[in-house]
Amino acid sequence: MAKQKESISLNQLHNFHNSRMGGDFIVLVLRIVFLLIPMVYTEYVTISTTELKRRFYFFTLFSMTKVDVFTFLAITISLMKVFKINVPRKLLRVHQILFETTFVSQVIVFIIYWVAIHHTMDDLIAEQGQEFVKYLYVSHIIPFLCISAELFISKPVVLQSELIYMIYYGSIYTVSNFIQTKLTNVRPYPFMTWEDYTSVIAFFVILLFMIVIYTVSSQITHIVNGVKQKQE
Repeated sequence: MAKQKESISLNQLHNFHNSRMGGDFIVLVLRIVFLLIPMVYTEYVTISTTELKRRFYFFTLFSMTKVDVFTFLAITISLMKVFKINVPRKLLRVHQILFETTFVSQVIVFIIYWVAIHHTMDDLIAEQGQEFVKYLYVSHIIPFLCISAELFISKPVVLQSELIYMIYYGSIYTVSNFIQTKLTNVRPYPFMTWEDYTSVIAFFVILLFMIVIYTVSSQITHIVNGVKQKQE
């Protein structure tokens, strides 16, 4: 029964995408203004300030790459709609899942950085200079605002039933973090050094936090976009 109800929900989402996004030139313009242009600027600042290999070291840059991919996909879908090209259902599903994991990961980056990390960066900021300061602000604000803007452009929702994709994403980053730490001896985060069992504990704590943020985000997106949660 639960699977049947979820299937109905996904069909409604498919129709919703077709009606809200279908052929709407305004949506394309909004995505160019609020996603594409800000992310191009963000990438320019990031590439000008950091080494390319650091792209997969930090969760911030790892997640920023997802915003880039989402932006490209969203613009592609809008262009297909404007030029009356049928958008495959599978592409809309990818758009949906990518939004869910990208939005939640950006919420996590925004909260953790500004609450727990930024105030510890004074020495590094003094050492690196103003360009580094600009990079910190741009990379920890603009991607979050861009993916949040999509909430009001195409009105997607975070489906609680698809939490597993967020767990997959967090696990993929953790494996990447483990491999690069062992290969390069670079430790992006002091709580994930992979020298003892504490890193594993940190992973499960962060995973639990991720699940909580995902659940809250699901509730918020349903409320903001006026979509009722399906009852099991």
